[in-house]
Amino acid sequence: MIRFDRASLLLNVLAEILAGEIQWSQGNLRPAISAFERAVEHEDELGYDEPEPLPFAARHWLGAALLEAGRNADAQQVYRAELVDHPHNGWSLFGLREALAAQGDTDPELDANFEKSWARSDVWITRSRF
Repeated sequence: MIRFDRASLLLNVLAEILAGEIQWSQGNLRPAISAFERAVEHEDELGYDEPEPLPFAARHWLGAALLEAGRNADAQQVYRAELVDHPHNGWSLFGLREALAAQGDTDPELDANFEKSWARSDVWITRSRF
């Protein structure tokens, strides 16, 4: 156990993110997306805990891969789902902005939320995963 979750569940999230990164780095985007989808499924099984067991969300990887695959509407849904749990997460807000922009859309309220959320960051964000 890692606090309240089975260690195997948490490790499954990490293993699928790693598997997806490896596939993506080799140019295999479809299997990477599948791995990230499995990571999200595992992550959704984790119980509520503070602090959260992972300092990032698997949906960040999934959304970024969907954007690269040109599946912008799907990426938009992924980022919106993540923002339900973490309303002011800069990574998710950035990804959602990118998904909307790829569809020729903008949202001034989203832009303002991102700017406010990211105002004190010391990292210049260029994609939705770190």
